[in-house]
Amino acid sequence: MSRKDASPGQKESAAERRQQSMHLRKMGKSYRAIGKELGISEAQAHRDVVFVIKSITALTQDSAREHQALELERLEMAMSAIASSVEKGHLQAIDRWVRLCESRRKLLGIDAPAKQEINSAIAFNNDNYQTMDAAELSRLYTATIRDPGTN
Repeated sequence: MSRKDASPGQKESAAERRQQSMHLRKMGKSYRAIGKELGISEAQAHRDVVFVIKSITALTQDSAREHQALELERLEMAMSAIASSVEKGHLQAIDRWVRLCESRRKLLGIDAPAKQEINSAIAFNNDNYQTMDAAELSRLYTATIRDPGTN
């Protein structure tokens, strides 16, 4: 009998077995021990636990998307409420608009942090850098960053 044709009793017993497998795994049992205790193979115990984890993950992701949509609606409502004041040039409204835009970009991940490349090949060709004060080191570092070939 294929899985699609499984009777409701078999589906319920599989769901119960998955929950038991997950419970035993949370208790620290190995997949082999779970399989032995539930009368299933080690591989089936692993599949059961993975199934439960994927189900939980999917629910969490759905919840996060719903929360994001709700927050976007709230931001849009706030922006609509102050739009006419922004158009009239009221500075407080413009400031609030900018903050709302920042929140919106952050929520949508538009303002994701820019990737910074770290160049560990920067070398100071001045043997006396150990005797330099902080300002001199800062100037040398800044110059090296701007034009690595000059130092």
